[in-house]
Amino acid sequence: MLSQVSHHFAGAAITVVCDSWFGNDGLFTPLRKHLGDSVQLLSRLRSNTALYMMPHIRTFKKQG
Repeated sequence: MLSQVSHHFAGAAITVVCDSWFGNDGLFTPLRKHLGDSVQLLSRLRSNTALYMMPHIRTFKKQG
């Protein structure tokens, strides 16, 4: 169904809203492969999801 909708609205960004059960790479990767970069996925986080901060950008190189 998402494929049909994306062809009808060609060129428009598509946001898929789903439950936390589908908010994983099992849905997102096939969507991106089939529909390209125009699709985005919005879902709830699972209660046991570990969140991490982005690493700091190094401004100098370490020797070694």
